[in-house]
Amino acid sequence: MFNINNKEEKIDQEKISKLKDVIGWLLDSYYKATGFKVFFMDKEGKIFLSSTPEVFFCDFCK
Repeated sequence: MFNINNKEEKIDQEKISKLKDVIGWLLDSYYKATGFKVFFMDKEGKIFLSSTPEVFFCDFCK
């Protein structure tokens, strides 16, 4: 894991991938427990993390 307070530390792709896996698992658990769908979008409007495997689950996202 990386230290968020250490500005000198570079985050490599492996760490980013592990973080995305953990956050994806948390989102999936949240969706299963509550039924609410959650997604994160980048500045271009592309979904990069979602609580469901569906890429587009609402009209807003299309």
